[in-house]
Order: sequence, then C-alpha cells, then structure tokens
Amino acid sequence: MPHPEPEEPREPTDKKVRFDELAVRLEGLLTDEHIFTERHITSDVLTARLGANSKYLAEAIRRCGYASFYDMISQHRVRYAISLIHQYPDRLLADISDQSGFSSQASMAKAFKSQGKGTPSSYRS
Repeated sequence: MPHPEPEEPREPTDKKVRFDELAVRLEGLLTDEHIFTERHITSDVLTARLGANSKYLAEAIRRCGYASFYDMISQHRVRYAISLIHQYPDRLLADISDQSGFSSQASMAKAFKSQGKGTPSSYRS
C-alpha cells in the first residue's frame, strides 16, 4: 500500500492574511502613489510607511514576484520611464530619468540594460 505524500507545512492563516494585506498595500504605494519616483526611497522608509517590519516587507516583496527591494524599485522606475518616453517623446531623457526617481540619466541607462530593455532612447517613437 503506497504511503501518502507528506503535506508541506502550512503557514498559519492569520500570517498569510497579514502578508496578503501587506502585499496589497505595497502594490498600492507602487501603482497609485508611485513611491518609486522618490529618489531616496529606502526599505526603511517603505517599512515605516507600511507600518511593517523589515522581515515582513521582504517577504511581501518576494510574494509580489520581485527578487529584492532594489529589484522592485528598479522595475517600476524602468516601466514608468518607458511610459513617459512614449507619452512625451520630445522630453529630455535627463528629465524623464529625474521624474522616474533615478539619481542620474546614467543610472537609468544602467537599469534599462540590467533588465534587458536596451537603451532608453530606443523607446522613442
């Protein structure tokens, strides 16, 4: 008679709900408030805004599909920069970089490259 597969340990429901709620609030800060455009955003600032601790924030970030805090911020900045480039094709890339939260145009170019997006200027229509 075959032995049943052992069940993986499940996290307590209240803990899962807290992570889910934190992930929803995090996505709200990213998509609605564009917190990633703040040039000096840190995980400590985000933790304080969410009223969470750093371990919970790191887990919520992971559950949202990002490798790290930096990866999450960088992905959002690049997507936002691409949308601005399409929306305002005549705007200087230095201005788009600033509006997207990058510290410089060079750091924006580096983020595009690290995400396999080519160069920012390649998104001009």
